Amino acid sequence: MDILQGSFSEAAFIYKEIFEDTIYSAHGIALRPGDVVFDIGANIGVFCQYAMHAAFEGQPTEYPLPQVKYYGFEALPPIFDVLCRNVRRNCDSHSDRISTKLFNVALGHEACDAVSFTFYPRIPGNSTLNHAEKVRLQGSLLGLQAFEGATDYRVPMRTLSGVLTEHEVDRVDFLKIDVEGAELLVLRGIHDEHWDRIWQIAMEVPDVEEIGEDGRQERRVDVIYDILQRHGFKVNVERFQLSDSVVNFMIYAKRG
Repeated sequence: MDILQGSFSEAAFIYKEIFEDTIYSAHGIALRPGDVVFDIGANIGVFCQYAMHAAFEGQPTEYPLPQVKYYGFEALPPIFDVLCRNVRRNCDSHSDRISTKLFNVALGHEACDAVSFTFYPRIPGNSTLNHAEKVRLQGSLLGLQAFEGATDYRVPMRTLSGVLTEHEVDRVDFLKIDVEGAELLVLRGIHDEHWDRIWQIAMEVPDVEEIGEDGRQERRVDVIYDILQRHGFKVNVERFQLSDSVVNFMIYAKRG
């Protein structure tokens, strides 16, 4: 697998999270042949490989099964280039199991020509729309030197609903969101009439406060929990203590 220069330890951490800790397979969340997968914050493509393997694990091999249909979204051009290489090498060569479409865009609450992202060459997976929040939350864990060499990119933003409409996607069996602070923006880009198309969600959320739907200050994880419950999901939350001062949550949402 290709990685960005100098980011081996981060890539190894992501691989361990996804393949060994299986953080995207909890609380009944599962992938199956034929699933439509939206990977928002696709990074360098580790989850694309995981989706391909997890969907077919334990399935019968004596007859063909439907492909996973994978849509990967990565906003930052340096990361997107690596994503394309990895998907082409490791997933497109298994066209009997997976078909892929990759998008060099951000997904958020509105469609616009350009939003500003901060790219961190030393920790590219932490690149973000909200530099100040990222440094405040992760500075003590990663060290301020990890943010050296930061570069801003202007990238286009679209909404999830816009992509569903344009590409005539009538269902999303698995929605994975790992967007380094932009979680609510992604959810606010889903129109009411499209929520019923989404069946499972797994997303990472930092422990920060946010303005809730009623205008009150609430923890972001609680705001998202309420949104998902309101749209008919059964929701589970797991808390991860990354250090004495840094906490992340995984949110799992499933219909039925």
